[in-house]
Amino acid sequence: MAVTCQLSGSRTTIGVGTTSSWNTNTVLQGTLTAIGSSEISVKWNTYSTVSGVSTAVQYKLKSNYALKTSDGTIFVDTYDLGTASGKTIVDWYNQQTLGLNNSTVYWKSIAPKPVSSSYAKNRRSYNDSLHIVVADDTGSVTGTVGNIVEKFTNLSKAKDAVLSSQTLYYKERIATGSKYIYAGFPQNGTPSKAGISTASGVWGTEASTNDVNYNVLGNKTFNLVGGINYTNGFAASIEGLSDAYDVISDETAEPLNFILGGPSLTTKEQSQALANKLISIAELRKDCIVTISPFRDGVVGLTNSETQTDNIVDFFNDIDSSSFAVFDSGYKYIFDRFSSKFRYIPCNGDIAGLMVKTSIESQSWYSPAGSSRGTLKNVIKLAYNPNQTQRDELYINRVNPIINSVGGGVILFGDKTAQTFVSAFDRINVRRLFIELEQTISNIAKTFLFEFNDEFTRTSFVSQVEPYLRDVEAKRGISDFLLVCDDTNNTPDVIDRNEFVAEVYIKPARSINFIGLTFIATRTGISFEEVVGRF
Repeated sequence: MAVTCQLSGSRTTIGVGTTSSWNTNTVLQGTLTAIGSSEISVKWNTYSTVSGVSTAVQYKLKSNYALKTSDGTIFVDTYDLGTASGKTIVDWYNQQTLGLNNSTVYWKSIAPKPVSSSYAKNRRSYNDSLHIVVADDTGSVTGTVGNIVEKFTNLSKAKDAVLSSQTLYYKERIATGSKYIYAGFPQNGTPSKAGISTASGVWGTEASTNDVNYNVLGNKTFNLVGGINYTNGFAASIEGLSDAYDVISDETAEPLNFILGGPSLTTKEQSQALANKLISIAELRKDCIVTISPFRDGVVGLTNSETQTDNIVDFFNDIDSSSFAVFDSGYKYIFDRFSSKFRYIPCNGDIAGLMVKTSIESQSWYSPAGSSRGTLKNVIKLAYNPNQTQRDELYINRVNPIINSVGGGVILFGDKTAQTFVSAFDRINVRRLFIELEQTISNIAKTFLFEFNDEFTRTSFVSQVEPYLRDVEAKRGISDFLLVCDDTNNTPDVIDRNEFVAEVYIKPARSINFIGLTFIATRTGISFEEVVGRF
């Protein structure tokens, strides 16, 4: 892959009455003669780098785009040049190619020459426009040599440039529109890798500051080599990630159902710190569940399952207890169609997906585990497939095993939360039941804000909540409930504090985690009533 850029041409500087020499990149100084109200004749010296000879040539501008500054210098944009001595000027841009190694593609076939945008020119700023193209030079991505994968034309170096309320700023347009690249500039705000001066005209300067002559890059091609695959982890610090996740810590800002732990960080300690951070957010919000997989290096690439088991248990032992988190044991091997590679990925996304699937096909209070609802998809193999003894060890340490069941596929074989002590909330289905009940009943309660705390309001509240709880009971989410909202808990003191109190007692349905079967052989002709005594 290669990325190539084409920027607007250099602005011509004409010092009136001077004849100094010029650099080889621009048409330079000369003298001006007015022809009419809308035309200007320019005579200047051009310098040939081949012959070393300066030649005076007179040009006629297409239109009057000259700008006279306070020091008497005249500026003229080169794209407004007309003819030279009766001959058509050969445009430098029309000769430029993308600079690919395996094919020849001319810039003029992509887009016309970039010029200073109207936004910039209206603010006396110039040379802000650029084109950016991503091309498949070798054909390894698209199968076609020189294929144009993406193109972004008439972008701007001006941070504030807009067109019809849409930003033209190249960094933002690339960030939101490209599937392959991000655009940026090094420390001083100038693309120094391309050889741009650090003086005035730094990219990202607002054109509204007026008189900005943006640095010119010319025709440049960069080969995309030596990059780092994100799945192997960029060097994001735990501090930076922690600050980023704080954005979702406020439950009133955005609704949230799940937080995925994602891939491991560089070290086990960093991964544990990130897991604890996510759990603290879920505990604060109390409306979502965090799914976390073990540290990658403790599972992937190891052949001894006992070592893998010890590593998983050791990893999760130092992670906080919470009924708002779910731990799993798995890394699955998949084919990544986006990069055409096989790779291991953590299963925490699958666990969240199973809970979503359970909510859609059944109800949130059903367990997402087992062969009925707990089958993982798109799995070639598991990095770790625990046996029965290892499953038991994982389970008593809050880790839900993921197993490859013969004839049954890859399934989630546990439905524990990350809570360390025994209670109803150490099961996924119970925690998810209460999340749904609390959210629904809370939303009902909000409709009574600023109403009177009297018998009529309390009766109205009960008449809305009771049918909902009976429906959940009918759908096997709870076995019984009691709703108290009357003058016994809305006492005069409560009413005087402008409060409203409702108490909801729930008996949650429990999932089966252990099955005991007893088989007894009896003699022929014996009566089962005599053996069992239950008939």
